[in-house]
Amino acid sequence: MSDHSHLVRYLKKQHVLSLCCYTDDDLWCANCFYVFNEASMAFWLMTEPDTRHGVLLQANPQVAGTVNGQPKTVLLIKGVQYRGEIALLSGEAETQARNIYQKRFPVARKVSAPLWEIRLNEVKMTDNALGFGKKIVWRREKGKSLSRQGKGRGHYDACKIRSDSRLKAGKSSGVRLVTRRSSSTITSSS
Repeated sequence: MSDHSHLVRYLKKQHVLSLCCYTDDDLWCANCFYVFNEASMAFWLMTEPDTRHGVLLQANPQVAGTVNGQPKTVLLIKGVQYRGEIALLSGEAETQARNIYQKRFPVARKVSAPLWEIRLNEVKMTDNALGFGKKIVWRREKGKSLSRQGKGRGHYDACKIRSDSRLKAGKSSGVRLVTRRSSSTITSSS
């Protein structure tokens, strides 16, 4: 299994993320149920715009957060750190996302809260089960956009995995990493 596939599989398997947001004078975090959209490398989540984090999200769309489990030992640590931009979904994109979200979380059918999309710009996964300190890093290339509908070239068609030896040799990879044992970088350029 490729590093990218491993990352995607993990994000699809999990269902709760931490969401951190801020403005100049306020900072807040929330936990939200999510669905991962592989086609656009995005999370879909449901929350009210009048919550503390909802107000902050409307003032500043830059977000960061984590997706992780609760391992009993350091050797089993597995989790993701991310950053991206969040926006309210509307129209056909919102309808499609809501159908998928409600299928994953049937209780959401009883809630009328709006759906949001976190368009991921950077993801770093740590998975000690693959080797202590193993990192998988994915970054969206600046200036590149993906189709909201997932049509055309998929993001994974243009992903480039940077090898450990290239990173450790100090050669330009477009992504700076602090490596321990083993790391991979995946860059989306679609």
